[in-house]
Amino acid sequence: MIYGANGPQILTVPVTKGNRLKIYTKDIQIDYTTNWPKIHFKAIESAYRCSPFYLYYIDYLLPFYNKKYSFLYDFNLDITHTVCQLIGITPIINETDHYITNLSGDELDFRNSIHPKQLMVKPDQQFAPPVYRQVFEPKLGFVANLSVIDLIFNTGPDAMKLLLESTNKKAVP
Repeated sequence: MIYGANGPQILTVPVTKGNRLKIYTKDIQIDYTTNWPKIHFKAIESAYRCSPFYLYYIDYLLPFYNKKYSFLYDFNLDITHTVCQLIGITPIINETDHYITNLSGDELDFRNSIHPKQLMVKPDQQFAPPVYRQVFEPKLGFVANLSVIDLIFNTGPDAMKLLLESTNKKAVP
């Protein structure tokens, strides 16, 4: 979700409808029958071209809208690594070969926290969204829980600092 001139705007990547009811996450294919990459990129450009750090970071995101990915998993994994790199995180991502039903006590399970038809099913009690200046905040007010690109374009190198501070605050239910 990004913050456009008319408020929050959801950007979703369309996927092909398979003939099976169940499909492995890694096998979900991206649907290019619409020109969603151009639509997404124009929306991002419109929302953030006036943000303080747009020109510094947009070239890192552009390849995701120029390359045709076959699988949603590959797109998500690549963009996750890029965004993490931009804010200074080196993620450790371990893939599984089967669905893990019972996680160990040290692991957090966010698999059901985000759903395409709902904003958040279960809020993270350890996270208080950071407040920072946004492009359309003077007109429409601050909007929390947007895409990390909102944070990156608006705060630049301070993005990680703000995220770290937000985990130390008491989250509001």
